[in-house]
Amino acid sequence: MTRSFLILPLIASLCITFPAFTHAAPTASQNVTNFQLEARNVPGIYSKADILKEHDRSWILGVYGEDLDYKRNIFTKTLPIHTRISNSDIPPRLDDNGGVLERYSRTKIAYVLDDQDQTIGVAKGYLKNEELDKWEAHAEVKALQATAKSSHEFDYGKKYGWPVAYDFRPVIVMNYVEGVDIVDSEQYQNAPRKEQKEMEKRYMKLLQNEVYYYVKKKGILHADFHSGNVRVTFNGGKIKKVKLIDWGYPGVFTVKKSVSEKDFKTWFVERFAFCNRQK
Repeated sequence: MTRSFLILPLIASLCITFPAFTHAAPTASQNVTNFQLEARNVPGIYSKADILKEHDRSWILGVYGEDLDYKRNIFTKTLPIHTRISNSDIPPRLDDNGGVLERYSRTKIAYVLDDQDQTIGVAKGYLKNEELDKWEAHAEVKALQATAKSSHEFDYGKKYGWPVAYDFRPVIVMNYVEGVDIVDSEQYQNAPRKEQKEMEKRYMKLLQNEVYYYVKKKGILHADFHSGNVRVTFNGGKIKKVKLIDWGYPGVFTVKKSVSEKDFKTWFVERFAFCNRQK
């Protein structure tokens, strides 16, 4: 069942009708062609134009991490043996036909637990050991290093037995981010439609500010901001703040910090409608 989440445009001059939210909405990784980055002789890595298509802009410079030397392996240390990973995997996102999106078929995600089985983080492990997977793991670590407020927010290394039994694989462990997907929140689901509309307007504004912050301060664009990649916290029935999660390929790009706020806002509104469209 699709939950309606109709968003009012923040820019009055843009006559856009925002469609309903759905968890199954594929974003950056949908319908890519076989065009690969010339800068990387790695099968499966796509250019920014191929990923973003009509949402590509001249101020978006390229896929984040496309120039890094991933062969200087940073996944050499073994993660602490006390890093306990749940036996229950977090279900991957699906495409419009109910199939697993290609990027999620190459990784496994599960919660990290403490000694009392309380969730303290999320682990992302790479199922394959091909060049694409090595590069992607390094690119995500680079993005986390650039965007995290503290190095204590994440860790990375190799782990034996997960996600592949009897073998080592690169694993990234990220602290648990407080909040919920707004679509799943009790505050949104139980609110009258009038209050939902106010909530939607505030959600979009805060998310716009969050994405723009990383553009201006870090030169990084998170372009895969469907509701599943945003954690919302509430103060009573009002949204307090939003936080982006999942800084991995193919949703992260290098951008010009000098992009104007006007150009960014125009792009954001269009991209938001795409990321959160109805099936």
